[in-house]
Amino acid sequence: MILQLMYSDSDKAFGTSIDLCIDERLRIASDGIIFVSMEIFRPQKEHGLAQTGLKGKFKITTRCLWLDNGRLLDALYKAAHAALSSCPVNCPLSHMERMVAEILRKMVRKYSEKRPDVIVVAM
Repeated sequence: MILQLMYSDSDKAFGTSIDLCIDERLRIASDGIIFVSMEIFRPQKEHGLAQTGLKGKFKITTRCLWLDNGRLLDALYKAAHAALSSCPVNCPLSHMERMVAEILRKMVRKYSEKRPDVIVVAM
């Protein structure tokens, strides 16, 4: 007979550490997670002149991160706008998502020495 360590997630789930993804939960709890929703506004040609740089509207949600009284969140918004404006106008959405995620991950790493998961969705 083999004894196995089992975990309970309240009334939602019961199983081994692999079944309940305990390692992933611990990593998110210690390093945090950032969710970003981006609405992209591509510039229109006006009077034959093409504008450069993209603009967008961001909604950033964080979990398990120290925000330093909102300073980190302000820095994340600024970094996200800078990353988006550095992308070319005809840039695919997947590239924009990757660029913003990379910049935000680096920003948090410099700010608090954490390595959060960053999930970015562009529309």
